[in-house]
Amino acid sequence: MVTDKEQLIQWFKDHHIALLYFYRPDCEYCMMTDPYVRAIEDAGIKVYRINVYDHYNAAMKWHVMGTPTTVAVDPEDHIAVPYQGAFGNLEPVLYYFYSVIQRRLQNKDSGL
Repeated sequence: MVTDKEQLIQWFKDHHIALLYFYRPDCEYCMMTDPYVRAIEDAGIKVYRINVYDHYNAAMKWHVMGTPTTVAVDPEDHIAVPYQGAFGNLEPVLYYFYSVIQRRLQNKDSGL
């Protein structure tokens, strides 16, 4: 069980969770979110920044309907969790990804 920010960040690293961050350079909400995405990168979590103008097909593959959209990807368990919209604090978003991935892993282990 993760109980603080440091444990949360370490959990992402230990589980090789990466974030796909879909943005547009002219998106006001993306600009507001960018400092928090940088803080996630600075914490050592892998973030792939994807400009939807340059990589439209990637945005369509991941069903991005607007920007910013962040997708947490667990490559080992083939889990992807989207979060659409801006965020003004990194911890609630990381906890959201953590809780959804944990639930899916528990369901997978229990055969659900």
